[in-house]
Amino acid sequence: MRWIFIVILSVLKIGYRCTLPQFHMGLVTVPASEKYSSPSVFEKILFGSNYRKEWETPVTMPVFNIKQSNFTIVRMGGGQQTTSLELADDKGREWTLRSVDKNVKSPKKFMEATFIGWIIQEHVSGSYPYAGLSVPDISNSGGVPTGEQRLYFVPDDSAYGEYRSAMGNKVFILVNRQLHEQKGITTAEMLSKLKSDTPYYVDQKEYLKTRLVDWLVADWDRHEDQWRWMERSTDSGFAFYIAPLDRDQAFFRSNGLLIKFIALFFMPHMNKFNKSGRGIKGLSKKTRALDKQFTSQLKREDWESIIKEFQNNVTDSVIESAIKKQPPEIFAIRGNELIEKLRARRDGLLKHGMKYHSFLTRQE
Repeated sequence: MRWIFIVILSVLKIGYRCTLPQFHMGLVTVPASEKYSSPSVFEKILFGSNYRKEWETPVTMPVFNIKQSNFTIVRMGGGQQTTSLELADDKGREWTLRSVDKNVKSPKKFMEATFIGWIIQEHVSGSYPYAGLSVPDISNSGGVPTGEQRLYFVPDDSAYGEYRSAMGNKVFILVNRQLHEQKGITTAEMLSKLKSDTPYYVDQKEYLKTRLVDWLVADWDRHEDQWRWMERSTDSGFAFYIAPLDRDQAFFRSNGLLIKFIALFFMPHMNKFNKSGRGIKGLSKKTRALDKQFTSQLKREDWESIIKEFQNNVTDSVIESAIKKQPPEIFAIRGNELIEKLRARRDGLLKHGMKYHSFLTRQE
């Protein structure tokens, strides 16, 4: 089978153009990535045209000068594809620089692994590179407090020390991961506390609001590691509510045959950013167990009331304002299309959300 992979790779572009960033007065103009530019006919059919224009379009953004900031480096974060640098500001709050582009690695000595790595890398073209700039406004309006995100270019700077080569000359989004003085805990830590003698519980109404944001933006990459849990004191004990983290897969959509096939038969949670808003059951594959557990006390009328309130709060103007947080060069490509799609998805939340509620209640 290796010769097949070799032949396929030989007819495809395997190198990428490299455009030098254009600096001017503390700003730089550079694309998020050129890995997905000028696809072959085969790549277009198999992987789709997707958001390739957004990836390859040069965007003017500020340069992140860590020496002149109030941030100190904590450590390099985890993640298999995202370059992530954890920071702390002068108040001790947590921030993270997360690379916009992803880097899929595979062992070079195995052609099959290299081939699979290439497939996964091409799949990234279906991710909307700057989604994180828009989701916080939608989330906050829906009653789910979320930290701001800002776009920066990180230059090759000795101030990054041992992380210099990993960070230099890349586009990043700076994410505020701690809105309040209290630091969140992981899902595993939260679940452990639920089993303790202390009267901890999950605020199920707040949980559902958080999931409504996920469903609206069709973020298929929601799982235990994508959430932090905050707690507040109540008359009944201590209530947990979610502080959402990364939004790398919001607005994901691919028109490639391969992704459509994979989503249809193997990974139903992918490729659900359609205009109708259908497919919440599939979109929630990774979180169904938690969805069932943490909405079990909500009645049908609770779901209806929470969804209607969410729809009323996430107004047309909120959606338009959120998408206009995209760089103007990017908004010009399909910003109005995203606005139209999000409005339609919001309007369909009651219908499709209640279908998912019925599905959960049928599960033992």
